Amino acid sequence: MVTARAPPVGRLTLLVPGVTAGVLSVAAGCGSSEHAAGGAADGGNLDSTVSIRSPGADAEGKTGDAGESGDAGVPHTAKFPVKNVVFMVKENRTFDIYFGKFPGANGATTGQVCDGGTVPLKRMLDRSSPDISHTWDSALTSYNDGGMNCFDRITTGKHPGGGPLGYQVADPADIPNYWLLAQTFVLSDNFYSSLHGPSFPNHLYTIAATSGGVTDNPITSEPKLPDAPQVGPCSSATDCPEPGEAGLEPSDVTPYKVASGIWGCDADPKVRVPVLDEEGEVEEIYPCLDFQTLGDELNAAGITWKMYAPVEGKYDGGFQGSGGYIWTVYDAIRHMRDSPDWAQHVVPIDDFAVDAKAGTLPAVSWISTPTPVSEHTPASVCTGENWTVSLLQALAAGPQWATSATFVTWDDFGGFYDHVPPTQVDKYGFGFRVPLLVVSPYAKGGTIDHTRAEFSSVLKFIESDFDLPPLTQRDQDAVDMTQDFDFTRAPIALPTMQQRVASPNADAGCGTY
Repeated sequence: MVTARAPPVGRLTLLVPGVTAGVLSVAAGCGSSEHAAGGAADGGNLDSTVSIRSPGADAEGKTGDAGESGDAGVPHTAKFPVKNVVFMVKENRTFDIYFGKFPGANGATTGQVCDGGTVPLKRMLDRSSPDISHTWDSALTSYNDGGMNCFDRITTGKHPGGGPLGYQVADPADIPNYWLLAQTFVLSDNFYSSLHGPSFPNHLYTIAATSGGVTDNPITSEPKLPDAPQVGPCSSATDCPEPGEAGLEPSDVTPYKVASGIWGCDADPKVRVPVLDEEGEVEEIYPCLDFQTLGDELNAAGITWKMYAPVEGKYDGGFQGSGGYIWTVYDAIRHMRDSPDWAQHVVPIDDFAVDAKAGTLPAVSWISTPTPVSEHTPASVCTGENWTVSLLQALAAGPQWATSATFVTWDDFGGFYDHVPPTQVDKYGFGFRVPLLVVSPYAKGGTIDHTRAEFSSVLKFIESDFDLPPLTQRDQDAVDMTQDFDFTRAPIALPTMQQRVASPNADAGCGTY
């Protein structure tokens, strides 16, 4: 297990080194079983060097146009019938908790515990509480060198029906619309979070195929720490002082003076986030990073995009008091947050349904969820499912359904049990399995996809569709998800789904949208 180096540093140039795939371990206080780490495709070693490019650089790190593919100055167009990609990221569920009982899928209804025993997975609670630890260390404890048997060691919480709180599995009636989507479109049972651990680094992977070395969520503001070092303002997304430097506070972005609930370049100057340095030790820096994202490549290629997400001040309360703004992850990319791109591309979540119905969605959309509908414990799963359904129905009601593909996934394991040990392709992960639904009129309907994939695979689909170069080794090596589509078949319609006002496993009603 890595240990923190003290005192925290204020800035760090992110040159994330690759490592040969190997077994990750942490002292779990119980027996373990070895799980050999595999490579990108066949269980062998993987050259996992991660190149973090400065904004405006191409796949080889050279400043220029959109990269190796396409002609400079000519907007790229979709080569697949999919012209509108939606990447919806929800919160904190493993595959087994949602689809452990799904027919034909690699699910489980029992789980292994750290003393070597087996316990039944209890019926999923609609509002599970308390929140189970799902930090980097908690993930490695649960993983237990591939034993996948120490999820009981990361919480003292108990299920009302008995047994460890994290050992749960849904009945079809608990998430009927997700099951209907899985039956109608594509469900992947071999899809993984990109990194061991929680939301912040995994959300970074969903926009950049890297976390920039970040391994955990930002740490609550510490009054004893010095303020983060400041840097001058960016004039544009491609013209920032000290490009590529992480841990710097933009001098022209007013920080929110709160101890928690802000995870990016407008966090309190005393907030820190752990980052693995080149020696494999942990540095703590201000959570304002600066590396190339897919948004940069889309800009350079003339491709429209937006992140529809919670906006600070609009959504009250919720997890860490943020209302979900913590998951508006472009806030953590300095050249985006401190440039006109922020206002142009990061828009209120309520705009998605409006744009979808009007047929004005961009080519690529990210959706990050407000806390009450995120399914992050203790939020209601039923309420969150209703909200997801409402956005898909808005898309289906507009003209762009016919050219769309929506990837619905969950950002990390949330402390919940899953029985499949993730292959270790580098020192960051993969993390645990999470559900993936591929919803598109071109999806191979009724299919369970057993192909191994991760968040970077969705970026690879976008790159393949719009002829863009890879960002890092992760998306370069990833499958491009085209195995889930058949562009020659008759289009599939979105099935009729009803908003639920109650759930059989709920102790309260469900919010509707």
